[in-house]
Amino acid sequence: MKGRQRSSWHHLIDDLFIAEPDQIYLFKRGEDWQAPYPFVFVRPIESEDRMFNQTGGLEQMWGELVYKNEKMDEVDQGDIVSYTPDCEYEFKIDDEILYRMYNRNICLKK
Repeated sequence: MKGRQRSSWHHLIDDLFIAEPDQIYLFKRGEDWQAPYPFVFVRPIESEDRMFNQTGGLEQMWGELVYKNEKMDEVDQGDIVSYTPDCEYEFKIDDEILYRMYNRNICLKK
């Protein structure tokens, strides 16, 4: 990059920034991480089907709920959930791959 460095309109002063809600993917309240509404984070789980496994050992459309938001009362952290196809996208958080998706994409609880 060449030229004079310029800050975006998100930068107020020093280490203070304005963040749009869609730019926040996790926040810490006390000791616990939480996902902002309407998002949740799901950890992919190992597939139990060893014969017909096509996804490198991960169960398709099933995972463990890791981080949820305050409006998601139907499931708890640690529950095994199913989600709709092609709704997830990967984030690397603390050296772990997690899928971020909308609340509405969680469709079943095991």
